[in-house]
Amino acid sequence: MCSQTIEWDEAADIFERFCVFVGQPEMRWFKKAWLGFIDAGKANYSNDIEKHWALARIVTLGVMFNEFCEKAWEEVCDAESLISELQWDEDRFNLVRLGSMVESGYLSDDSDQSSSFLEAVDNLVYRCRIDVYETLVKVFGDPSTLFVSLWLSCDEEVEIGQYSDELFDSVLNQDLTCDKMCAFDYVNNGMFSLDA
Repeated sequence: MCSQTIEWDEAADIFERFCVFVGQPEMRWFKKAWLGFIDAGKANYSNDIEKHWALARIVTLGVMFNEFCEKAWEEVCDAESLISELQWDEDRFNLVRLGSMVESGYLSDDSDQSSSFLEAVDNLVYRCRIDVYETLVKVFGDPSTLFVSLWLSCDEEVEIGQYSDELFDSVLNQDLTCDKMCAFDYVNNGMFSLDA
């Protein structure tokens, strides 16, 4: 069977839902990350199940970015609402397919369609986290560079992934606020939220 790829143009409108800042400067970070996922073969699929796993990686990237923003800058993000909006994207997300992919017993017996969609995507995001984190580390080189890329993602003056030694050092070693340290620990420890 012929392999297909979820290209950046197709992924971009999902990533836009997870943008936090005015003008969406973080789309540059999402693009750099997703192009790395494409290069790593993490955006490829040859059947519907593989396609839904690739879509789950997109959503996982969005959720992890939002969690980082909450830790770094106290930008409160409602991941549940953002994920719920994807339910209406029936050209991409198939509830029956998602339901067949979740771990046994994960879905509530009394869930309505909306709750079932949220529960299914939440389970896939949870199961994707380690793979997504490891791929991000490969894309950016190491956890420290991944942190720097996230920290500078909203600065339109800085090219994502291109940091002078001075800028890199200043992000890691200056203005060490509690929020910055919390965000660094989050990235350094695999980008798992406390409730994940």
